[in-house]
Amino acid sequence: GEDKKAESNFRRALEKEPLHEATLEAMVELGGQRGEWKMVAESKRAQIDAVAKNEGTDARQAKLYEEIGDIYAERIKDVNQAVDAYQEGVKLAPNSRVLLHKLLEAYTEQKSWKKAIDALDHLSAQETSEDRRARFHYTAAVIARDELKDADLAIDRFNAALDDAPFTPKAFDAIDHLLSEKKDWKNLARSYRRQLKRMGEDASPDRMLELWTRLGDICLDHLGDIEAATEAYQVACELAPDDIARLQQLADLYLEAGEARRDE
Repeated sequence: GEDKKAESNFRRALEKEPLHEATLEAMVELGGQRGEWKMVAESKRAQIDAVAKNEGTDARQAKLYEEIGDIYAERIKDVNQAVDAYQEGVKLAPNSRVLLHKLLEAYTEQKSWKKAIDALDHLSAQETSEDRRARFHYTAAVIARDELKDADLAIDRFNAALDDAPFTPKAFDAIDHLLSEKKDWKNLARSYRRQLKRMGEDASPDRMLELWTRLGDICLDHLGDIEAATEAYQVACELAPDDIARLQQLADLYLEAGEARRDE
């Protein structure tokens, strides 16, 4: 009918002038009305070529790439083509949070986990809110741990999350678990000291007690460092002066340290 005739007229016009913007916009509208999404995407690509002739049109081109990506992601259900379009958009607008978020979603659907972490790194690099930045780092850490099975990368990103927001839920417990699994006791003790420093005065006494006690246990049981263990337990005893078992343990360590010095 009429729309076939209109399409034929538009195509003839484009043969004479392939980058005629008004005609391309008409093709986009026509394709949308008919649900012919490939036709819409192709017309938008031609619009990019038309716009690219002019200086200072990067933002407009990036927006068109975003729209093409949306068509492939939502209408055509072709995530690979969607990724291609969003990537082209990011080249033109590297700081577009909208494009980076869409790219992240598409990478997640593709299970392209390393690229998903790259997108999260880009998002965190331009984020000014420490809490939001920590969430991006935390998400990257979980992907590294659960999908890539890369403990070192996961630990690095969990640390980045804690550097920004020291009380990020589950992040420090995850570091403890990963380093304990690796039996990397030296770095685990370091991580406890780093976390105690991060939290500073803001931590609750119960949390401080828990961390100092665990640090003492690591130094004593895994590193055989009686001096460091004693220092950690001393702080724990100051935090819980009524804990008789803890005081007894500290007294035993003092005795042990004294005997060791006499033996020397």
